[in-house]
Amino acid sequence: MSRKLLCLALFAALAVLPPPAHAQAQDEYDSFGIQDDGKTLDQVAPDDGGMAPATPALQPEAPQQPDTGAAPAPISPAAPGPATPAPVAPGPATPGPATTAATAPAAGETVAVAAPPAGWQQMSLATISAWVPADFAKASSNGDNGITYFQGDQATPKGLAFGLNMVREQEMIPPEAKVSVDKQVSLDGQTFRWREFAAQMDATHRIEAIAVSSQQPMDGDRFLMLGALAIGVPLEDKRALIQTILGTVHIGAIASPMAKGEALGGWVTYEIPKDWHTLEGRDGKQMGFWPLIYSGYISFARGDAVTGDGGTDGLVPAGTPSKPTEIFGKAADLFSWSSSDPEFQDVATMKPGRKDYYRLKGCVGGEAMSVMIGGLPSFIDGADFRAALAKFALTLPDSLAPCPAPTAGETAPPTQQAVVPPTQQAATPPAQEMANPPAESGAVTPSANGAAPAGTPVDVEGVRFLLPEGWTVQHDEPGDKQFVSADGIWTLLAFWWLPDEPLLGFDDITGHETVTIDGESVTRIHIRNEQRLTIQNVTDRARADQKRFILTLEGDGVSADDLQAKLDGLLAGLHLQAGFGTAKAGTANQPEAPAVSADGWATYLNARYGTRIDYPARLFHALPEPDNGDGLTFESADGTARLAVFGQQNIDDLDGPAMLARDVDFGQYDKVTYKASGKSWYVLSGLSGGKIYYRRAVIDQSAGVVHVFELSYPPSARARFDPIIARLAKSFGYR
Repeated sequence: MSRKLLCLALFAALAVLPPPAHAQAQDEYDSFGIQDDGKTLDQVAPDDGGMAPATPALQPEAPQQPDTGAAPAPISPAAPGPATPAPVAPGPATPGPATTAATAPAAGETVAVAAPPAGWQQMSLATISAWVPADFAKASSNGDNGITYFQGDQATPKGLAFGLNMVREQEMIPPEAKVSVDKQVSLDGQTFRWREFAAQMDATHRIEAIAVSSQQPMDGDRFLMLGALAIGVPLEDKRALIQTILGTVHIGAIASPMAKGEALGGWVTYEIPKDWHTLEGRDGKQMGFWPLIYSGYISFARGDAVTGDGGTDGLVPAGTPSKPTEIFGKAADLFSWSSSDPEFQDVATMKPGRKDYYRLKGCVGGEAMSVMIGGLPSFIDGADFRAALAKFALTLPDSLAPCPAPTAGETAPPTQQAVVPPTQQAATPPAQEMANPPAESGAVTPSANGAAPAGTPVDVEGVRFLLPEGWTVQHDEPGDKQFVSADGIWTLLAFWWLPDEPLLGFDDITGHETVTIDGESVTRIHIRNEQRLTIQNVTDRARADQKRFILTLEGDGVSADDLQAKLDGLLAGLHLQAGFGTAKAGTANQPEAPAVSADGWATYLNARYGTRIDYPARLFHALPEPDNGDGLTFESADGTARLAVFGQQNIDDLDGPAMLARDVDFGQYDKVTYKASGKSWYVLSGLSGGKIYYRRAVIDQSAGVVHVFELSYPPSARARFDPIIARLAKSFGYR
């Protein structure tokens, strides 16, 4: 079966439109200009649940439910979400006015319920049904994945087809189709996407179509699509009939198979849909769960995954208020805040969301436990997600014991993270007795009045400064140190930070600017949190492991002028250069650091070929540019993911299909699971070296240049990279 015809025909079931009485003959293939390759669709693109699809069709942004600031209701196994309605028995739809308007529904409009006229017949797919006129004949059926009826001459073909189908996102619209309408509508009480498009089937056949698809997958990674296809007849002549058919549609629930298990050494039990993702970490002491579309998640942690270095307690922003509540029947403190990082998927757009952190009041065998729920407010507060949460349970004792006091290397619970005045602290070793005192203090920059600043030398993995006399150590690791003044007013943090969240966009930020310190460009951020003022200084340059240096000074009950004066005194003895270990960016074959937007993305533009793409700059760093200047390779901090972006001459003057065939033959690909092409582009995806790859090429025929990007990443990271692929593909092109 030809995949081109599959796409052009809109649904798998409409691919060949065979007459009921006989199979497709070769001359009928020839009438469409199609050569049968002798392969089934499963052979060409097996449904193994593995690879990234072609670029998802970009959908209009749904308005995000506003965050009212109200805390979520306690989560308890005894309080599941609303029960799924039982499928309605076959029969006529609820009587109502038939839809007769000759225009597409406007954005947000409800498709009017239509009573099927006398003599109409019902078509069904699982729990989904619709009614069509008696002169529609069944054209094809594909088991649980699709059914299609056709009115007209199937042999030509000429007429109107209507189908109920479960399709993947990349199968909805032919790549070369021209979409003229793209809106949201309400159909049978659910939100759907309404699109209209036209495409040339071959030299003599033109199609016009209406595709009405669900906003979220309804069966694994398959979306419900209700489609009408006009072949050789004007769509407008059939519009009133199509809208009447859509008005008869009833959508019952489709049950998803469930997976059962336990996590965290038996502390958590769960029952989740089989198409959910799971990820275990911290030696089995942390477990995350999220649905196929990454609109939200729930994760559990115990022991040092909560209180240890990098544990979940450290995720709570300083100053976040708490309130007593329950989580799965256990008493907990709830910390809730809004994130600014666009990490959750809303259709094809990434948006920020809300984080709800539940810290259990009590420990089991000295081990703490936490539950984190994050996502779009409209998703994590929705009935579907709340019903899924009701399938989780904590298998803990009825009464939890008090937690022991934090030991060295552990993070205090969020409610205890405020700096304690020195009079209430245990004895702290003086600064000169730190575990790694510097061998030398380095050159000292005179202060504004010409005098050399005084203090105790401090070294933070190469960065050096002088700590004022009388300040004591609160936290001491080679790359992460914290100090407090003798009067408890000032707190100084100096550490190397791996960018894993945005710097800007938070509610407590009052301003920011770029300054120069010790010859380095630094982003300076001003923060106010009630009576505490903070100035944070973050180097724009990163060292080889992509970490940036941060020096943060906080003052309780001080004025902005006092804070700035205290910071100036500290900066007078600050030396950054030795911390990077390399010359500044901009040396030969080393690309300059790009401008990074607030959401962490930057634009790469190749000077030689003009290849252009946006990429997540806080996830990837650029490797040295090749001598020929044809592109760049970007790599993740842990080295497991790579993004190659480049241009090259189209010396063989190939079009998309021919180039795809060549690259499949000569590429180092272990397995190809998806491929598609048009005259000036192709997409290729599969497995190679144990990693998922996604390759897209665009041909500039006028310049004879091919622009390519290829992303590879571990299968375990697919949930993170699927939305990234969508944004990469959307921005990819050439100037």
